Amino acid sequence: MQVNTDTFDRIDEMIHEGLGNGERAAIRRGTIGEPFWRTLAYAGLEDIDDQHVGRWQLLFQLVEKTGHADIELGAALRRAEISQRRVDRMLDARPEQLEDLLPRIASQLESANQPVDWTGAYFLLRDSDQTRIRIARHFYLTEPEDLTEA
Repeated sequence: MQVNTDTFDRIDEMIHEGLGNGERAAIRRGTIGEPFWRTLAYAGLEDIDDQHVGRWQLLFQLVEKTGHADIELGAALRRAEISQRRVDRMLDARPEQLEDLLPRIASQLESANQPVDWTGAYFLLRDSDQTRIRIARHFYLTEPEDLTEA
């Protein structure tokens, strides 16, 4: 199973165009009922291991809050003016700690009306150091003039 930005495009499409308000609310609450499984199948993820269901449950919640766009997570955090301290905590966190941190970050991104490519969060939850480096690079190297571009 190849997970990439196209996977998250399909998840976003299903959540925001294929589900009703009540079903979206179930995704936002983290319910693993019918809307969750339908979205999983639509994204081509129906064969995931049972141990990864919780990871996808969280990722679906993040996409439901902010939507999905082709904006690297680090750049989105910078554009939304997320504090450096919070970003550093996220980059230092282990997957189990991210389950608490990512929803808070998603809420800040949602408040800033800042969409994001959640593919980086998927790899963070898998404990990928390469992803941590990529997010940090995009956060710290996004220039102030880049902050006004959509």
